[in-house]
Amino acid sequence: MTEQEKKELQERVKSVIERVNNAAVQAGRDPSEITLVAATKMNDAERVQAAIEAGIRVCGENRVQELQEKYFVVTGREDDHPWNREYSLKPGIRAEEVPEPLLRFACYVAVSYQVYGMSFEYLDTNYLLGLVGKVRPDMVKKLKENGTGRLPLHLQKRKTEHFTASANDAFAVIRITARDNTEECCHEVLNYLCELLEQEDFPRSYAVEFKGPEKRYLPITGLPKKGVNQLFACAVQYPGLHPLMERYARLAMRQYEQYTNLSDEQCALPGSFAVFALGMLGQEWRQLVWDYLDLCDDEHSHLQEKFLREYVKQFGFTADTVPVFVRGVLSMQNMKYSKDYAAWMANAESLDALLEAKIHLSEIVPSGFSSDEDDDDDEDEEPTRETEASPEEVLQYAWETVCYVIWGKASAKGGQKVVETASEELRERYREIFE
Repeated sequence: MTEQEKKELQERVKSVIERVNNAAVQAGRDPSEITLVAATKMNDAERVQAAIEAGIRVCGENRVQELQEKYFVVTGREDDHPWNREYSLKPGIRAEEVPEPLLRFACYVAVSYQVYGMSFEYLDTNYLLGLVGKVRPDMVKKLKENGTGRLPLHLQKRKTEHFTASANDAFAVIRITARDNTEECCHEVLNYLCELLEQEDFPRSYAVEFKGPEKRYLPITGLPKKGVNQLFACAVQYPGLHPLMERYARLAMRQYEQYTNLSDEQCALPGSFAVFALGMLGQEWRQLVWDYLDLCDDEHSHLQEKFLREYVKQFGFTADTVPVFVRGVLSMQNMKYSKDYAAWMANAESLDALLEAKIHLSEIVPSGFSSDEDDDDDEDEEPTRETEASPEEVLQYAWETVCYVIWGKASAKGGQKVVETASEELRERYREIFE
């Protein structure tokens, strides 16, 4: 591809993006909500790469399937996903006969799944690289060792007196080994993480694999004892590092992204452990916790439940903590009821704080909160006309959810059981909460 052709492509992409943005503004929409998908089939890897450099971020492609269809024999059940089947070169085909541009393009698509795709699309990455690896293992090895090659060398590898680190932008993994637990070491590590996340093309879902000399973890029951937990448990003991921890958290927090080396039940937004560590210090970090909870994906993020319980246990239900707790309850689906919450709430100060939260509930509910308890469509049922819940209905559902987490089944029937068993001096407060 000539430089002139690249220039013309850049101009065309720029023109299309401008037209899309203008059309969005005229329609009263936010241009950032529009996804431009480029149909890249029948184009080679060089041209697609040029399009990416020109501003394209999402590609629609089916050409990569040629690699499997033309050169591989597939075994396994036909209804299995591609990544669950076995592949081998077709009889009579030598590895050197598979076109290198097609292999490079398959690698590019695999990396795109990892960098720009949803978290579960790493399976497609593994599938494609598995095909390439059967033909050109050196190509896959280079990709795994050096990533895309776009990351600056001083970020791909770093070695100091205090730590060694590597980062692979293709596979979205950051590996760090600390030699000590000093403030200087933690400062250097946090700076390194921030530098990585300031790179526009570094994946927003990623794994942090941290090893340190001391197994120190955050004092929050149920958090996975992973290296990233260890890192922030170490860093938080140094007050001078707290602003840097917040900087990392705000760079890391992105809705619908996650740490990729945590299991499904421990799914967590990047930055979670930094937020938890600072949040447990006191109310000076209340805004950070608040912003974090607003970004949590209610369907997949549940680790904040562990933090919220320890947070309330340490600070109690107060005018400062109750709004955070309420927001946290609504930031996930099906937060578990605990009888401890009812016990911690059973005093005038806490009940007054909860009543105040009820008055200002519309300001506390996270953005995007819905009263729809089941978003899954049943294919066997006839479609029904969708009706959007009113703001009042959404708030009612939100409040009932909060009350259930605190009092469980006793919150049913307007909290009748809770009110009846309350002490005389608190009974009216309980009644106001449930009415």
